[in-house]
Amino acid sequence: MAWVAASDRQPQVLWMNGPAGAGKTAIAHRIAKMCDKAGILAASFFCSRSRPGTNEKTFLITTIVSQLIVVIPGMREHVGDALHRDYLLPARSLEAQLEAMVVKPFEMARSNTSDDADFLHSLPKLIILDGLDECGDPQSHESVLRLILAAVSQYNLPFSFLIASRPEHKIREVFDEFTMGLTMRRLVLDDKYLPDDDIRTFLVSSFQDIKRRHPSGTSFPSWPSKEDIERLVLRSSGQFIYASTVIKFVDSHRHWPPDRLKIIFGILPPGKTTPFAEMDAFYSHILFAAWDNIDKILDIATVLLFLQSPRSDRRPTIQFLESFLSYRPGEVLMVLSDLHSIISVPPPDEQDKLVEFFHASLGDFLVDHSRSGDNFFLDPGASHRKIATRILKEIKRNSSNLLNFSPMFPADQCRAAFEMVSLGEEFAYHCIKSTPTPNFLLKLQRFDISLLSSKNACFRSRTPIFDAHHTRSHIPEFLVWLHQKVSHWSTFNFW
Repeated sequence: MAWVAASDRQPQVLWMNGPAGAGKTAIAHRIAKMCDKAGILAASFFCSRSRPGTNEKTFLITTIVSQLIVVIPGMREHVGDALHRDYLLPARSLEAQLEAMVVKPFEMARSNTSDDADFLHSLPKLIILDGLDECGDPQSHESVLRLILAAVSQYNLPFSFLIASRPEHKIREVFDEFTMGLTMRRLVLDDKYLPDDDIRTFLVSSFQDIKRRHPSGTSFPSWPSKEDIERLVLRSSGQFIYASTVIKFVDSHRHWPPDRLKIIFGILPPGKTTPFAEMDAFYSHILFAAWDNIDKILDIATVLLFLQSPRSDRRPTIQFLESFLSYRPGEVLMVLSDLHSIISVPPPDEQDKLVEFFHASLGDFLVDHSRSGDNFFLDPGASHRKIATRILKEIKRNSSNLLNFSPMFPADQCRAAFEMVSLGEEFAYHCIKSTPTPNFLLKLQRFDISLLSSKNACFRSRTPIFDAHHTRSHIPEFLVWLHQKVSHWSTFNFW
């Protein structure tokens, strides 16, 4: 409220952004109610791709105008005159609509007042625009945002804007462009605001409401357990969208709520129910919007989901992903540029930070074919095979490098040898988890497995990677796995 009051001195723009499901819309609704009650809400527009009429930029100006002529009655006559002169005005460009139905009517209403200072002081101050990223395509997001920011900076309109959206690449670019010319603030909804505490409070309160309203609610007074609540908080990954989806699914008078929660946890089969249909539609929408790069997006997602490595230098940073997947420098940033609402992508100057899913449920979606379908499904067996194939290339490349080390630098040889052992462990693990194909088995046939051991100054004897008593090693299990798989492919002579 204090921020809105500050607009008496100069119009401001507050960009509230965060990943999908972070609670932006709920916060925007709450602010709208508070400001409306206080008499400082001028207009609001809540975009939603699931509600016709609110998912296209076409309706933006007309919706705002319909509210402005109520709170600023002096504009009404002049808006009517503009529509009388041009009855096709609502179908014209947003720029033309803004000038004809907002800027000029407001200027005329202002000029007709006897006390300009009193007129401005009595005006409602805030216009709220939520879900900008859901108004059409990315080009629409950009054009709408440019229109709003240009209106604040160029026209003499005494309104401040609260804009809530996901941190999409195009939206960030436009805000960066206008930063110098506007009084602008950014509010990022991240872990700094302890979202887990809010989600926990939301879940406890919502389950109490479910028990109070359900016909059989008195039959399960101690449900859900504290452990169930904490499990849901953990699965929410700091995002309200998961917790909200769970509550919507469990809250059914026609079903037994504890059983519905067991479906969420995978204890009971879902049957014909689809507890995460809303989230699945959302994930599909985001991924389809980035369809041009979908193959590389799924390759990156495969690494994020399935790569297992104990080494800190093999964590999914941008630099590691580009090296591991043989991408060009900067390509990961390009490929993920439209996915900042569901994947945490560090900025170019912080490439030591990890690329991560915002939502743990995104991984659940990708590995469940019934949810992700043919377009986005990541088969675990095939994913582990892809990773094993990549590691195999690393092993071959590193083995060549190992031969080039000068004997004058045994420390370098030691480090390279230990890296080879680590790669061998990773390789074996992913092979065991993979679903082999004839081509993959052929690659294994041609692979010199002795590369996974090494004789050098670091070891008194051969590396114990092949030792069956070396309990932390996956190699013995890998040899058994390979023997079993090859036995099913008699056309190949591996031994």
